[in-house]
Amino acid sequence: MFPPKPLAPSLKVLPVAVLFAVALFAFSCSKKNDSIVSIFNTEPDITSLSTDFPGEVSGIADSYLNPGWLWMIQDGGNPAELLCVKHSGEYGAKIILEGISNRDWEDMAIVESGDGGAPFIYIADIGDNHKNRGEYNIYRLREPRLDKREVSEIEKITFRYSDNKSHDADAFLIAGQGKEIYLLTKENPTLVFRISNVVTGGMVQTAQKLGSLKIGGITSSAISRTGEILVRTYNNLYFWPKTGSAGVYDVLNKKKQEVPIHVEPQGEAVTFGKVNSGIFTLSENAGLPLNLSLYFYPRN
Repeated sequence: MFPPKPLAPSLKVLPVAVLFAVALFAFSCSKKNDSIVSIFNTEPDITSLSTDFPGEVSGIADSYLNPGWLWMIQDGGNPAELLCVKHSGEYGAKIILEGISNRDWEDMAIVESGDGGAPFIYIADIGDNHKNRGEYNIYRLREPRLDKREVSEIEKITFRYSDNKSHDADAFLIAGQGKEIYLLTKENPTLVFRISNVVTGGMVQTAQKLGSLKIGGITSSAISRTGEILVRTYNNLYFWPKTGSAGVYDVLNKKKQEVPIHVEPQGEAVTFGKVNSGIFTLSENAGLPLNLSLYFYPRN
């Protein structure tokens, strides 16, 4: 996503004490509404990344086939490729994704295939800053090994929204081993849509509107192997435990819990560790010459 717009001139001249009071009030209100989840350590492992590390990472996923590595995608306008970074911060090789383009890639996920083959990587080309798109794409490919240089076998899931409107979305959730896809818009409040009985190919599917969430500005989301859900904004991270056989939307409508996280320049990406060991977060650089860090919040 593009970096946040600068403050209007009238806001820039406000006394620091006033701005601090406003921030403190908002913070205290959020704490009254949300319980604090205690299953993740509030002191993360922080890995500094190299100066040549890409500054527009919009989605991450912990690799199933390459232990100790994270897959990454970049925001719209960047090449159609998979990037990778080691948990220890080492920047790996790029894998070219042939035959597709990066119009506005915003989130990614890895899901067990269910057919005994390699897991599937899903890439969500669902961003729409200007809200002028009629159709959106989600790409699916088998997770490659790190020594792969390019991937050409890529399936496309094309959809439009049931309200016949354009929506800017940065987050999605894959459920039922890929049979359902949930789209979480970046609007305030967030609108939730679902694609059921997902198919690939040329068919344009309809994402049906389910309702809304009392959260705005969602930039990424993730679902664990056990059904836990994470949703992040630029500055906050929320968690929902799995509740029996409840569906994704039903879980999201239960009371959210806040995961305390460090402030990042432009928090865009979140994922669970592959074996549910904790949570990874990563930020874009907001267009600034910053050295980024990879954060890992272990389970207690």
